[in-house]
Amino acid sequence: MPILALKPKPIYEFLRSSLHVEPQATIENFQEIAAEIKRLSSGIQFWCGDFLVEAQKRFGEMASQFTDELGYNQETLDNFRWVAEKIPPELRRESLSFSIHREAAHLKNPVDIEAALEVAERDKLTVAQFREHLHPDKKSSKVSSIRIAGMIVEGKVSIEQKGIYRDFESGSYTAQEMQEAFE
Repeated sequence: MPILALKPKPIYEFLRSSLHVEPQATIENFQEIAAEIKRLSSGIQFWCGDFLVEAQKRFGEMASQFTDELGYNQETLDNFRWVAEKIPPELRRESLSFSIHREAAHLKNPVDIEAALEVAERDKLTVAQFREHLHPDKKSSKVSSIRIAGMIVEGKVSIEQKGIYRDFESGSYTAQEMQEAFE
C-alpha cells in the first residue's frame, strides 16, 4: 500500500466565483460540465429545504442560526422548507423542476401529489401547463410589474411575480396593496 498517493489534477473545477477548465478538456468534458452545472443548479432548492427540515428536527429553534449561511432571504428559505416538508424525497421526480414540485405541494395528500407529478413528468408539462392541469377552472395572469396601476378582480385570480404566487379575491386593489402582497 502506497504511503502517498497523488491525486490527478481535475480537468475542471468549480470554484466559489468561477469555473476553471484545463486546456486539454475535450468536448466530452464540456458535456460533462454542462450536465454537472444543470444537476447542481436544479437541486439547490431541495438541498436547502431538506437541510432546513433536518436542522429543525435536530435543533429546534436553534436551527434558525443556519439561515444566514445559506444566503437566501427568509421568505425564499421558508418556501424551500415548505416544499421539502410537503414533498418528501421519495415522491420527488428528478426530471421535474422545483417549481413543478412547488405547485404540487399545494395538493392535500401524497397520493394526489404523486399522481400529479406523474402527469407532469409523462406529459413534459411546463409550470404554466401544470398549474392549468391542477386548476383548470382558475384564471391565471402573469404579471411582470404591478407598480403602475391597481387592478379590479372579478372572481378569483392568481398572480405570479418573481416566482411567488398570490391569490386575489373579488375586489379592487391599488398597486401598493398588490405589491405588499408579494413582500
